[in-house]
Amino acid sequence: MARMRAPWTLVVSSASALFGVACDASVDRFTASAHSVCPGQPVQIAWRVTGSATVTSKPPLAALPDGPVDEQGHVTVAPTTTTNIELSVTRRLGRPTASTQELAVRGASSAPEPLAVSLADPSAGCGDGKVWATVHARRFSRTLAAAAVSSHAGDGRTYDVTHAGVTATVSPGVTARQFAGMAILGDWVLTSPLAAGEACGTPTLPRSLVVDVFTQCVPEESR
Repeated sequence: MARMRAPWTLVVSSASALFGVACDASVDRFTASAHSVCPGQPVQIAWRVTGSATVTSKPPLAALPDGPVDEQGHVTVAPTTTTNIELSVTRRLGRPTASTQELAVRGASSAPEPLAVSLADPSAGCGDGKVWATVHARRFSRTLAAAAVSSHAGDGRTYDVTHAGVTATVSPGVTARQFAGMAILGDWVLTSPLAAGEACGTPTLPRSLVVDVFTQCVPEESR
């Protein structure tokens, strides 16, 4: 009598299944020392990747030519206009990836920068008829200064704004110039009275607090 052979069973180990993931390219670090800067101000770009990396800048940067770069490195650039730097990484048998840093070049401009903070931030609080939170303004260079602070479009709240020991009131139609010439970099505490119908610990509170800051470029030594 002929014997029936048992069918073969193919077993795929978890290690084999994860082989492709382990070979994926990755951007392990990609940073800029500042993201909002004055024209021509030095900004340090640093990166570390797993795989083969190339950079592309739009518009081009003389200090960082488009093309291949080492897996780890840093360079100082001085953009004169808003620039996007893309870091692309590939790896054999793995999936590619990419990351972008935007360097926004500011100066004296009619377009303000919003300073916003969520009320879910650990700095937020509510009590005694008011709500408050702190904007940690880290994306600005040291030479990018405030010219004026005003209400954000569509926001009808009144704020007491405190920055670097100075406090000013901002409300619709009221622009504060007490911060003129001060570096935007740092903490901004926004405090606002509760509006009618708002109560602490309820969904009636706004999701965030926000004011607008108009910018100007001021050399550090002049402040």
